[in-house]
Amino acid sequence: VPSLDKSRDIYVYGANEEESAQAAQQLRSNGFEHVSQLKGGLAAWKAIGGPTEGIIESKTPPGPDDYNVVDRLKNHQENLPKGGPSATEALKKGASDLKDNIQEGASNLKEGIQ
Repeated sequence: VPSLDKSRDIYVYGANEEESAQAAQQLRSNGFEHVSQLKGGLAAWKAIGGPTEGIIESKTPPGPDDYNVVDRLKNHQENLPKGGPSATEALKKGASDLKDNIQEGASNLKEGIQ
């Protein structure tokens, strides 16, 4: 889209590293200059409290800085208790939270259909 700023920062995450790499490469091929891949995908993003869009998230709209990846990572690091969870534990929690959210979304969808 011509109205998009090609020099803005763009962070890409996907279900796996290959998917993320393909999306980032496609953006670069289309002239976007500052494209970065978030390692760990959606589970890692959610593990640091990154907002997503979906049934649950639509109930609480994101704040003005929710999509600022750099600030989100800094805040997450600053708020970790000393001796807190390792990155692996945080990813496991993020994956578990994602599973719970998917199950709740499916349940809500089922109720809506009935």
